Amino acid sequence: MPNLFPYLFPPLLLICGLSIGYGVNLKKWYGWTQVLASFLLGWLMGWPIQNVTGRIILGAFFAIATILLGSIAWKRRH
Repeated sequence: MPNLFPYLFPPLLLICGLSIGYGVNLKKWYGWTQVLASFLLGWLMGWPIQNVTGRIILGAFFAIATILLGSIAWKRRH
């Protein structure tokens, strides 16, 4: 898994950044894939943490931040 981190980190970071900046439409399936990408980004960033629950909590934090901030940006744009 540590060998996969350098390849997955940049696209997931780009997806997460665009999701928060442009907005997330939670009524569509692709909005939830953006939230999943944010969760995976948080989970990968928590990889040095030894326990699984710490990684899941960090992933959930990223997913919740994407849901909250992305939906606000989506409502302001539309």
